[in-house]
Amino acid sequence: MQIRFGEITLTQSEGNYPITFDSPFSTVCNFVTAIYENTGSVATEDLWFQLVSKSTSGAVLYLQAPTAFPSGSRKAFWFAIGK
Repeated sequence: MQIRFGEITLTQSEGNYPITFDSPFSTVCNFVTAIYENTGSVATEDLWFQLVSKSTSGAVLYLQAPTAFPSGSRKAFWFAIGK
């Protein structure tokens, strides 16, 4: 097993966020997810990710946001598991 990880800057309230792994997996990517960083602990920041697609070299995650996207810079941290 191998792990890749990184962060992405969120620039829109909903939509696709492509991720490119710094080093591709040799054979398969088994799992990818991202966690939203709620730096202000604001209860109304209810954001989460869904996996759209994955490959050995990257993935696409869709950001879901049922509430208005907060102003300012936001981040999410992602990680992937593969071989």
